[in-house]
Amino acid sequence: MRHGLEISCGGASVTVGGLVALGELAERSGWDGVFLEDYLIHHAGDDPPTWDPWLVLAAVAGRTERVRLAAMRAAVARGPLR
Repeated sequence: MRHGLEISCGGASVTVGGLVALGELAERSGWDGVFLEDYLIHHAGDDPPTWDPWLVLAAVAGRTERVRLAAMRAAVARGPLR
């Protein structure tokens, strides 16, 4: 059995540095995968930051060696943002 973490890319206290640190920690802790939600809008609060999961995954890939990385969804066509 393999185990992975699903992490949100948005929210009031979510930063790219924090997401990369979580990816590094997951690998050091023995997790098999790190998966980010592929949402460009985080629906909470007035205007919380939401990070592009593909760019964050690239940053995590640059700091890890063996953990599997993926987005939970890959939207082929993204509609206009509000």
